[in-house]
Amino acid sequence: MGTSKYLLFLCLILIFMVSTTVSQTDIITHSCSNTGNYTTNSVYKQNLDNLLSSIASNTEIDYGFYNFSAGQDPDRVNAIALCLADLTVDECRRCIQNSTRRILEDCPNQKEAIGWYTVCMVRYSNRSIFRVGNDRVLGPVFVSGQTASDIDGYTRSLRTLLQRLRNEASSGDSRHKYAVGEVEATNLDNIFGFVQCTPDLSSVDCNNCLMKAAENVRNGSMGTRIFSTSCFLRYETNDIFYNTESLPPTAGGGGATPPPMSSPPLPPTPGNKTRTVIIVVVSIVSVIILVVAIFIILRLRKRKNRKSTDKFEGVVIGDATDEISSVETIQFDFETIKIATNDFSSENKLGQGGFGAVYKK
Repeated sequence: MGTSKYLLFLCLILIFMVSTTVSQTDIITHSCSNTGNYTTNSVYKQNLDNLLSSIASNTEIDYGFYNFSAGQDPDRVNAIALCLADLTVDECRRCIQNSTRRILEDCPNQKEAIGWYTVCMVRYSNRSIFRVGNDRVLGPVFVSGQTASDIDGYTRSLRTLLQRLRNEASSGDSRHKYAVGEVEATNLDNIFGFVQCTPDLSSVDCNNCLMKAAENVRNGSMGTRIFSTSCFLRYETNDIFYNTESLPPTAGGGGATPPPMSSPPLPPTPGNKTRTVIIVVVSIVSVIILVVAIFIILRLRKRKNRKSTDKFEGVVIGDATDEISSVETIQFDFETIKIATNDFSSENKLGQGGFGAVYKK
């Protein structure tokens, strides 16, 4: 019984560890506009469903940015989807696929909405949103609980890094507007940064969006993620959180112009860190399954042995009982006994007992 309780307690602890690990990687923020609503059977709803479906199923775009439209005014829907630049094509498509479903759950009847789902963004509206800069920061802003020991020195280093990344991202092409880099801060700490704009923005609009995002950085904070309508900013200390192997070429890499707007792909695995998380989660789940399987096997084996023992004991006891019963039921008539003892002759008498004389045959 004690072993059962221990195994149950261990399983609960492992399950808690899995749920905690997963929740730490699942950063979600969304905004549902109050500019208007649509009804379930409306033309706008049909256009929105068709548009998001076409984005999620698109397998032609491989650079992580989608801008498409569906329908005619006043029921026209415009949509944008953006993946962080360090995702592989498959990771991006999975994220967009999940996010196009999730945005409809988070904003079930709004004509305009945006959702950042850890490593990708989906946005749609009944007004034009293409090549239009929007620097509105979505809440919440995710900030590290750690504070630099030298706040002034750390802040100077961070500003230098973010300005350099902002300039580099703004000079990107129509496929990619992003930049990654690092700078040495005080106490030999390195600050790693990642910024990205939707590539349809102009250089000026991208620069302005990232500047606005940087205004939300808390002095001395050693890690921040800021989700904006048209851009993204993140930095961490001593933690390379982006996947350098999956990063596409930056400006000058010869990207082509995105196809015309018409009809765009798809969770999350943010680079190396998420791959590590997946490995940890799978390992923990495997351990849970193994522990439970061993427990069940031991329990079944114990029950089988117990049943075998009971069956064996039942056979022995039953045979002994039958033997005793058969002895007790042996009876002879008087004439047979008289002949066998030679008419109760003293020569055949063996002795005297509590139940009378005993004779030999």
